[in-house]
Amino acid sequence: MANYMFDTNIFNEILDGDINLSFLPSDNTCLVTHVQFGEIQRTKNPERLSQLTSIFNAMSSIEVHTESFVPGISIPGRAKASNPEKFYEIKNHLDELNKGKKNNVEDVLIAETAIINTHVLVTCDKDLLKVVTELGGAALTLDQFIDAVSKGNR
Repeated sequence: MANYMFDTNIFNEILDGDINLSFLPSDNTCLVTHVQFGEIQRTKNPERLSQLTSIFNAMSSIEVHTESFVPGISIPGRAKASNPEKFYEIKNHLDELNKGKKNNVEDVLIAETAIINTHVLVTCDKDLLKVVTELGGAALTLDQFIDAVSKGNR
């Protein structure tokens, strides 16, 4: 059985696509880190923030620590201080693909955690999906995840 880690964009996709959360597995295999919650909390529109927080709370069965600690982003006690080699390998590759988007550090924290812990990253970010799979991790789009879960391929 796979453990799935959700990128922040999945919560937005569920809200914008008006996707019913009934597709979620009932066995607590949905994972997040403090990073996704932090990104959601920066939502400017109060109504959207409330909706995204509700979706996050409904989906986030288990919170795991990020594998790296980045000052200004990471929360002490919710991030590990690991060897930065993997972090920078992922970041450099992602920066190359998307020209250094401003949230790459957050994406890398999520991706690194998924890769090191062999979680399947669920993301709508095609560059992040490509980086994760090229660096030995597993990643799915939201549609692929819903299809896999609905067929019982966890």
